[in-house]
Amino acid sequence: RSAEFQGRSGGVHQILTREACLNREPALRKSRRPFVGAIHLPDAEVGDCNLCCQELARILVQDLGGTIRVETQVKSLIRNGGRVIGLRTDGETIGGDIFVVATGNAAHSLLRRRFQGSKPVVGVVGISLTYNATATAPNLSVTDASGKLVVARLGDRIRVTGNAVFSNEVRAGRADVERLMQKAQALMPQAAVFDEMPEIWAGSRPQTPDDLPMIGRADASNLFVNAGHGSLGWTLAFGSAELLLRHIASYTTGE
Repeated sequence: RSAEFQGRSGGVHQILTREACLNREPALRKSRRPFVGAIHLPDAEVGDCNLCCQELARILVQDLGGTIRVETQVKSLIRNGGRVIGLRTDGETIGGDIFVVATGNAAHSLLRRRFQGSKPVVGVVGISLTYNATATAPNLSVTDASGKLVVARLGDRIRVTGNAVFSNEVRAGRADVERLMQKAQALMPQAAVFDEMPEIWAGSRPQTPDDLPMIGRADASNLFVNAGHGSLGWTLAFGSAELLLRHIASYTTGE
């Protein structure tokens, strides 16, 4: 049903038998996880979101003359009538013509007024484990839908991601890390150097109740929001930006 649904929107999905799956991804041959087949997405790709963000920051600053202020907390928005004229940080006041709230879990601390399409945003904490790859590492990104984890190769490393804890407190609990380790080893026992301690990272995936992000104008004429993308934040990033630009363009042209 998932493949049929995605296919109606142009996605290419191939249903594989278990044997075809093992031929496509030999790293699964030693798997201790029972499975009867898989859905293969030949057009899917894997990327490094950290590297992508670093390059975007470089373009923003070096090519477009932008400024990035790290370790700066926005305390509140300064309003005048139906417009936002500035924002207060923990050290100064910054003015501007257009403001975009893209603060994830903290979106509603700035968007305190109701507006059309407003939704609550809650953090869903996920964990990633990064191991050194072995000679039998997978060549494809593999999602274990039942086990709720993803194993993907990033060059000479293996990235394992999973977990979903509804909390705004970002931390990698020991039990959660060990559970994810065990799932990865069961799925692909020879994919990574599992007897070494992995690089452990935890992050929050700000999510709305219906799992659809808020993108568009908020509660002031020049205030916009782009938040609540859940676990698809990077996947939807460029499409969300394009959609947001359309909303901003309609404001700047008066349409």
